[in-house]
Amino acid sequence: METPSNKRFNSRTPFHQPVTLEMWEQGAGHVRDMGTGIDLSSCGGGLATKYPLKRGDVVKLLVPVGVTNVRLPVYASVVWSKATDDGFRAGVAFLA
Repeated sequence: METPSNKRFNSRTPFHQPVTLEMWEQGAGHVRDMGTGIDLSSCGGGLATKYPLKRGDVVKLLVPVGVTNVRLPVYASVVWSKATDDGFRAGVAFLA
């Protein structure tokens, strides 16, 4: 059985937290939606969302951090996205 190659350079840590995502999309204007963080690394992460993200989309993620869950704004580029039974799953790379 063939196994897909792992293209990640950094290990991921589980991160099951609600994440707000914002983006500007032509035709739709300002989009604001909720998603769930799946995992994080120093370079990117995985998201589950109801919004149909597309490869190349740039999103602003508001990620809860610390004991007070302050929302840290982080910009990321969608590297891949696929439909699931209950929405979409996407991988993002953080932008510097």
